[in-house]
Amino acid sequence: MYSWLGKSKGLQIKAPFNYTFYLCNVKRIKTMNRLNKYIVSSLFFALPVLCQAQATLRSQIEAVIKGKKAQVGVCVINQQGDTVTVNNRIHYPMMSVMKFHEALALLNKMNAKKTSLDTEILIRPSDLFPKTYSPMYQKYGNKKSFSLPIKDVLKYSISFSDNNACDILFRYIGGPQSVDRKRWITTFTS
Repeated sequence: MYSWLGKSKGLQIKAPFNYTFYLCNVKRIKTMNRLNKYIVSSLFFALPVLCQAQATLRSQIEAVIKGKKAQVGVCVINQQGDTVTVNNRIHYPMMSVMKFHEALALLNKMNAKKTSLDTEILIRPSDLFPKTYSPMYQKYGNKKSFSLPIKDVLKYSISFSDNNACDILFRYIGGPQSVDRKRWITTFTS
């Protein structure tokens, strides 16, 4: 089903499974050239197939998580950029997953400044909190100040999910705001 929304909005295509597509800058159906007619008619045949595949995948994912004592969210993006989501409206806590984003921001900063992973970070007793999960604290908690290479602090944060190591790296890179996607993601995608 399609409807003409006017010259500025273009053609609206309502496909099965609640997908709506807009083709902008398309002239009215009766005045379209052959290529435009071919593109639009191809979309009418292709969209239901794509939507059916997405609906099937969504159903399969929902069947796997049904009845589980957990709140599960899934997002699948294929190589063409098509997205299937399940329970996407729920805001999930990042928990230790954010340590991965911190590591990316750290490595980006180090790359930009040509800093080695062997560069040492000074760690003071005030940097180590005893009442959090921290293998680093268990090993070094009774020392005064000490230094560790960034690669070791990163290993504690990523491999052992060490909360103190995470805080130390945040201090090194300039705080949580330095992990903001807008500041560093373009380096990896350009």
